[in-house]
Amino acid sequence: AVHGERVSQQTLFDQVSDSRSMFVPARDRRWLWDLGVQMAPMQDGFTKSECLNFYRERSYSPKLNDLFSEINNDVVSPRDFLMIHLHRPDYDHHLYHDPELGVENKEWLRKTYRKLDRDAKRIQQQALEAGYDSVIFMSDHGLPTVREHNENAFYSCNRKLFGDKTPHITDFHDKILALTDPDSSESGND
Repeated sequence: AVHGERVSQQTLFDQVSDSRSMFVPARDRRWLWDLGVQMAPMQDGFTKSECLNFYRERSYSPKLNDLFSEINNDVVSPRDFLMIHLHRPDYDHHLYHDPELGVENKEWLRKTYRKLDRDAKRIQQQALEAGYDSVIFMSDHGLPTVREHNENAFYSCNRKLFGDKTPHITDFHDKILALTDPDSSESGND
């Protein structure tokens, strides 16, 4: 879906009965997202420190904590499909690498990616310990230009999904359905 549009077709959450969308922008609308605020926060008049503080304290950290609470929940078994969208790379790129604003701080971005790597390792470790079969990290697009999506998505998974093929972003739909289908050889339930 394009920014601000509601998803109008059947989603993975409709197709996988034991699923949860913890925050997926086109599905779980937020008023700031609908208004387009925070897409390029410096253009909205906020300072870098205001943006970082807001994002860390009111968006990234709470979402990450919610994810760990869901993963480590002793009451609910691991779901067949759980998804969360974390905007940290988007935000930090807008704040520290925005060619339209003439902003570039590669050292900050290196720190950001080191932090994301640590968080990803923690997510994967806790999810696998809790009984999740597959943990997929992927970019939603990786913009080559301001409003253009890359054809191929970056992804990382604890198991091989596409062999040596570089998947198109849309290839993940059918792959996730296969991974969550108990009768599929890809589901890990053999």
